[in-house]
Amino acid sequence: TEGPLPDPKSQLHVLEGLKVAVEDFTKGRYERAVEGFESVLKEQPRLIDAWEHLGQAQMALAPNYAWRWIWVFTALMRLNW
Repeated sequence: TEGPLPDPKSQLHVLEGLKVAVEDFTKGRYERAVEGFESVLKEQPRLIDAWEHLGQAQMALAPNYAWRWIWVFTALMRLNW
């Protein structure tokens, strides 16, 4: 997605969602974490930390090598690379 970045003050709810999803991840609630990261990314698809954590949570749910490539491919497609 191109264009100017949104005013950070208008994105506090997105950061709160990221915080909750990271907390779910660190407590081993991977399914909830995936849902949280996906929700964050719907609102702010350029938030690279959310992409990284989403990939980690998906790999924790299905720890096989294919998830890494699915995550990389999905991230690159979303960023139009």
